[in-house]
Amino acid sequence: EQIVTLLQIVHNDVTEIHKTVSELFSNIVLNGKPPKFKLLIEARLNSLFIVANRETTAEIIELIEQVDVPVEGATTTIHELQYSDAAKLIPLITTVFPKTSSIKILPFAPFNALIIIANPVTTQQIIDLVDQLDIPRGNRQIKLQTLQYAYATTLAPLLSKIFADTIVAGKGEGKTATGSAVKIIAEPRLNALIIIADRLATDRVLQLIEKLDTVQGTSGETQLKLVPLENTSAKRMAVLLSKIFSDGVVAGKGEGKTAKASPVKIIEEERLNSLIIIAGRIEIEQILSLIKKLDVFQESGKIKSNFKLYHLKHAVAKDIAVLLKEVTGRITEVARKDEKPKPESQNQSKTVGSGGQTDISISADEATNSLLIFAPSDAFTTLDQIIIELDVPRMQVYVEALVMEVSLSKSLDLGINWKATGVTSGGRVITGGFPGAGAFTGDASTGGTAAITADSSTIGVLNGNTISIGGKEFFSFGAFVKAVQNNNDVNVLANPQLMIINNPQEGEIPNINVVSVVPVSPKTVTSASNITTTEYQYKEVGIKLEIRPQISGENSIRLDISQESSDVVNPGAEAITIFKRTIKTSVIAEDGEIIVLGGLIKEKVARNQNKIPGFGDLPLIGWLFRSKLDQFEKINLLIFIRPTIIRTKKDLEKVNQRASARFKKAKELNKVSDQVLEDMGIPELSDNLD
Repeated sequence: EQIVTLLQIVHNDVTEIHKTVSELFSNIVLNGKPPKFKLLIEARLNSLFIVANRETTAEIIELIEQVDVPVEGATTTIHELQYSDAAKLIPLITTVFPKTSSIKILPFAPFNALIIIANPVTTQQIIDLVDQLDIPRGNRQIKLQTLQYAYATTLAPLLSKIFADTIVAGKGEGKTATGSAVKIIAEPRLNALIIIADRLATDRVLQLIEKLDTVQGTSGETQLKLVPLENTSAKRMAVLLSKIFSDGVVAGKGEGKTAKASPVKIIEEERLNSLIIIAGRIEIEQILSLIKKLDVFQESGKIKSNFKLYHLKHAVAKDIAVLLKEVTGRITEVARKDEKPKPESQNQSKTVGSGGQTDISISADEATNSLLIFAPSDAFTTLDQIIIELDVPRMQVYVEALVMEVSLSKSLDLGINWKATGVTSGGRVITGGFPGAGAFTGDASTGGTAAITADSSTIGVLNGNTISIGGKEFFSFGAFVKAVQNNNDVNVLANPQLMIINNPQEGEIPNINVVSVVPVSPKTVTSASNITTTEYQYKEVGIKLEIRPQISGENSIRLDISQESSDVVNPGAEAITIFKRTIKTSVIAEDGEIIVLGGLIKEKVARNQNKIPGFGDLPLIGWLFRSKLDQFEKINLLIFIRPTIIRTKKDLEKVNQRASARFKKAKELNKVSDQVLEDMGIPELSDNLD
């Protein structure tokens, strides 16, 4: 339904407002389609006629109210953004260009644009800043850092050079190392730096700014200089030069006079093996002259220190860095013990740059998963070999698990058929029972049955093909579980299928938790003002499974298994009871074999009472007309686990094909229930089992 609305423009010319609104609304989509509207100028009243439906009319009026503000000598400019979110850029822009009566900046979300209302000069300044900020950011963030002493226009080029895309050229190898993209913009209006970088790089920039933003000299000649070193450790050179210039006195020109020098600050930049010098012009000249004499190749030591960046493909940089530091530390310790004393003249020739094994510096860059190593040239041969051997892909283990509860009531006939495919060199069946449990019988070559009594527990390793129930095969395991009753006799609690890296460390071990959080142990607390409150403690109830595989041989896998199953015994009670069953064990199996754990039995009691209505409640003789029946049921927890070693891409493809085949079979059946049962390996029991 189209309506006509007359809206008066209060502060601006109606022609400018008409142009802005028409341009914006001709490019947007409302409710999946372009809005239908018409704007007519009523110049005599400086007003607009809006012809549109109610929703579009409301959108147009809201926009006009935002742009129709009193601004002297201003123009309205629409500036579209390519990469950044317009709404998120406005807080930073308004920090640099505070909102006043002459400046207004608004976001326009439909096509990610900024509406800039300002005079032409200010508008262009805003657009220039926005263009610098509107770049592909990825995981980078924007940080505005104000400076207290240093000048932003001086510091920005220096920091940009330090944190440029190319960190440093590799020595002797002709290689370059690319780091995290960092952009630093000087904002002279606030004497601030705008930093665009990821979190780690931003922290590094801020740390360096803190060192550089210091009190400047009174002479007004304080300069910043970045000096790369070729043969000497920047850290050792910085310590030496800082000691030399710590007194703040340098030789004056001419008659042996001394002159008070400007403050000198020397900061090492280890990533570039460079020095950042903050000093007056005279001091910088003296420092550069001294560096030229000290940063030379030491013929006597025959050792030249270089920088090298290693991009790791498979290993984790911070873990390898810790290991390499330990190894190089031990090598240095042994070298010191074996080092023979040298004549005084030889020792004196070992100055800055002679280095040795003690000059090895190893840092991990987590953002790029790289190692940054500064070491003598002859050390890189050993380091290269160690890193190549450590940076290899870790094998993985594909783990299939089935956690299920099986009823052991009197009417249930439970058996496990250890069905092997035949006697092969790799085929085996291992079964056993806990003390006091019923014995197992079975033979791998004949496919015998292991009888399980109602009180028995199970543990074993088998190498068959399927689990079969009621004539159907599931899960591709080599166990045959046969239950005679109804579908409630078998309850599948969990059927996880995980890909786990070999020998996962703390923080890498997978956990499967299917739990509910229930309140337990209510506690009533009465305050001093007689206000009574009830507090609850909460517990997790359900299934928890943790598996840590470790490939211990060519085909052997050690599995550390921790499984917990818990449920509420008395739901609805004021203080509930939780029944918990836990297995924690370590086993060794061959590739593709199945681990079977069980024997965690719980007992359920169902109390039923039948009576003749009216007569069963009579006093004294009522018991003649009613009966009670207690039904006891034992439920056994069984866990099946099959690990498969994934060494190559071909092994992974086999696992994927196996899963795809199960999914395809379920899809052909065109039944949701069959798909879940077959694909997840959940047993389905019929009411008429032979």
